[in-house]
Amino acid sequence: MPVFVSHNHEDIALYGALCLALDGQGIPRWDVSEMLLAKPLSEQLQTAIQECEACIFVVTRRSLESRWCLAELGAFWGAGKPVVLYVADPDVTELDHPRQFQGNLWTSDTNRVIEAIRAFVSQAEDSTEDPRDRFSVARQRILEFLNRKEFQTVSFSAIRDYIDDEYSDDFLRDFVRHFSAEFRKARIRGGTEGLSRL
Repeated sequence: MPVFVSHNHEDIALYGALCLALDGQGIPRWDVSEMLLAKPLSEQLQTAIQECEACIFVVTRRSLESRWCLAELGAFWGAGKPVVLYVADPDVTELDHPRQFQGNLWTSDTNRVIEAIRAFVSQAEDSTEDPRDRFSVARQRILEFLNRKEFQTVSFSAIRDYIDDEYSDDFLRDFVRHFSAEFRKARIRGGTEGLSRL
């Protein structure tokens, strides 16, 4: 499961060094260079945050002043996903950290960041019975379907036909409710009627 590295674009050297360390340890990460030019940044970041299981926040003066970085950090915190604070700027103190992270453990040591993230990734892979994993797989399949349809309006019944029979109707109802905000953006037809037919 990929890891999200939140950083200010002016800290590209720090970001690059951290990515090399993650890649060297075989830790999957969301790659900012794969973003599509034709799509809004906010949508692509939202998708990345939903797909990633943990976040490394590269703490510098620039990232602490960046609305984008703080929004990414807040999204992971709000989703209850782990955040590792990697303090890469020696002039930043704990009092400078975002309020919800003051008092949390942090590190300036890249090796400790790698160890912490490896533990989160390993824990996520071991919890195969977690219902969130089933949601993640189903979500991925539905997003593949919507991408094939170029996010044009589709019906719930078309999605039900695309998803294989391993998912019960009850599971799919819960799933649709869980990701309802994302699906509204994808313009899925059917509403309550479509949901009742699942």
